[in-house]
Amino acid sequence: MRLIESVTIQHENPWEPELDGLFLDRNGGVKFCFMEGWSVVAQSEDGAKEVWYTAPEGERLELPYHWTGAAKGVPPMLRTWWPSDTEIYYFEDYTISHTSQWSYICKIAKETVWKFKGYAWRYTTIERFGDNIYFGTAGQGGYFYLLNLHTGEALLKLKTGGTVNIYARRENRLYLLQQEKKAYLVCIDLSDGTILERLELPGKAHQDSAIRLIGDTIHCVTFIYRGGPVKEALWNRVII
Repeated sequence: MRLIESVTIQHENPWEPELDGLFLDRNGGVKFCFMEGWSVVAQSEDGAKEVWYTAPEGERLELPYHWTGAAKGVPPMLRTWWPSDTEIYYFEDYTISHTSQWSYICKIAKETVWKFKGYAWRYTTIERFGDNIYFGTAGQGGYFYLLNLHTGEALLKLKTGGTVNIYARRENRLYLLQQEKKAYLVCIDLSDGTILERLELPGKAHQDSAIRLIGDTIHCVTFIYRGGPVKEALWNRVII
């Protein structure tokens, strides 16, 4: 992976939830859509901005990470497909569910195959790749987990500082953001849990930071802080 550019997202008062927006591939160019006051704004790769939607007086817009197909007050062109969450997952004969907020059980018919206790609350769907499953948690730190579907063995338990987006994937490679004192973009092999690459990015990541793979480029957001408040938000572009 190679960082090719980090540009400032033009926002008068950058604040993480407003900037947990969406990267959209439109008309051959990528735009980042986010909240600015009562408006939805789109910034192009060259820094140009345009207002796509302004809420009528009295209407309260959803924050970007709620811009799903069911979101209220968000224009249809910004509503994106997002996997619906569920409490029970079915993978052929295997049924996976929670026994508590942080614990999981896998059964075939009514027989227990394995149990697993993670850390923090699950904020993603449970996805499958081959013989493995994976998901992310957030709150109380947050981890990314990769488990063997048949045994429940943890192939990877990666502390990320919070993972709510696990959909930047190409074949066996998953790309996600890791929060430490610095921000990192991590590439994981979903077949065995190997960390293939780890790239330092400017600023820090947020658990809801937008990330998307478009073509051969990862687009993701990190934040520069001045003490407590956010000083600026960065649109990072990484060639994979």
